Amino acid sequence: MFSEEVFQSYHPNNLNLKFIHIIKEKPNWLLLAGVLLMLSQFSGCSSTLNTSSASAGEASSVNSVVLVPNQNPVPASFKSVQLYANNAQNNPPVLELNSDDHLTLSFDELTDINGQFRITFTHHSKTWAPSNIPQDWYLNGIGELILGGGQVSQSRGPDYIHYEMRIPLNEIQFTSSGNYLLHVTDPESGQELFSLPFFITENEGELSSTSQTLFNSGNRFMPVHRLFSTYDVPDLVKYPEFDLSFSYVQNRFWSDSRFTDSYDFNTPGTAKFDLTQSNAFPANVGYVIKNLNSFSQNNTHIVEWDPGSNPPKVTLREDVVNFLNSDFGTSSSFRAYSPASSKRADYARVIFRLDGSDSLTPDNNIYILGDFNQWSATSESVMAFDSTTGLWKNSQLLKEGIYSYQYILLDETGHIDLTSLSDNNSPNVQEYMSYVYFNDPERKFDRLLAVETFYAR
Repeated sequence: MFSEEVFQSYHPNNLNLKFIHIIKEKPNWLLLAGVLLMLSQFSGCSSTLNTSSASAGEASSVNSVVLVPNQNPVPASFKSVQLYANNAQNNPPVLELNSDDHLTLSFDELTDINGQFRITFTHHSKTWAPSNIPQDWYLNGIGELILGGGQVSQSRGPDYIHYEMRIPLNEIQFTSSGNYLLHVTDPESGQELFSLPFFITENEGELSSTSQTLFNSGNRFMPVHRLFSTYDVPDLVKYPEFDLSFSYVQNRFWSDSRFTDSYDFNTPGTAKFDLTQSNAFPANVGYVIKNLNSFSQNNTHIVEWDPGSNPPKVTLREDVVNFLNSDFGTSSSFRAYSPASSKRADYARVIFRLDGSDSLTPDNNIYILGDFNQWSATSESVMAFDSTTGLWKNSQLLKEGIYSYQYILLDETGHIDLTSLSDNNSPNVQEYMSYVYFNDPERKFDRLLAVETFYAR
């Protein structure tokens, strides 16, 4: 077993390659003196920089399980934002380098005036810090795209313009794998409106993952999934014990990426890694599902429909704490998010209601989280207690479609715990993605060699 900190400190190529790279780019005596001073400091001590720490990138100011460091959240004037691979809304935004894969970007702007948007891309480290490498190291083609036109809505209101763009990988000509952010900017003001993460993998080496369910091992004695993987290291990696790192993501909650804390390189050409029990994922995460493909009184999820208000108003049947994660007809172990793409689809002010039963008191701070608010605990997602009905309420402006969400209490540290109101101690099927990163010793940035999607129960 090895620790990543030791690998980063004692890589045989670290100092020499860095010295050559700096002198080649900026050959001046002042910089040379600084480098020599740095080398003299290294001779007396060793660095233990932990490159798997999320502090490498500036943390997002929004408390969210999907927003990664350096990502700008979606503003309130944009709705139904999606980024997915190869035409299927349920595909994660993961592409293979040098392939015919493509991204689809889709969103609505709440306005009746057509606009234009500038689309650009930046490369990031495995912890979402800026890579600080030249653009021509990861892009060899079009550096930006202009998204314009859009479809004017023909709904009952509010007005919106629907935008959709297909982004072929081979047209943009990405030349490097890794973590990326897609940036949507107003070309007139230069202001970035929002950004979205995606991944490009080289599909190098063989990656195989599995899981172990541990009962009564997590918070409040809930079950957890401990994950294990084996990776056949490709020949391009000369020092796997120094240059490889590994992480897992549960249910595409990118901000909760967990780097492995256990490694085994004892078998030549093979890397084994896993999450220890203390770092395991909760196995009982579940979601409330609502099919809102039709805003009408005929929808069984809707108890009140007011099309005459502006915007139209929808009141949903109340959810009950004791049945949030049961088979009571509206729960699922998989996230669902598919807002309608038709320009005739309606938006409505959707009122969510929660019956806390005997589990909650009026002073509890309860939040509703879903893809419609980027799974963020903010003032706009907090539930308000209605003393006349005894229910907690929150409203969201949603488009017709299918949505998953969850009610949560923040944990004692203020972080999001998606199982905080769960009454389910049985494991659900969870989607996991395993990532293999290669810190290129020559170019000094994180390449993404392999990604695997697997499921655990």
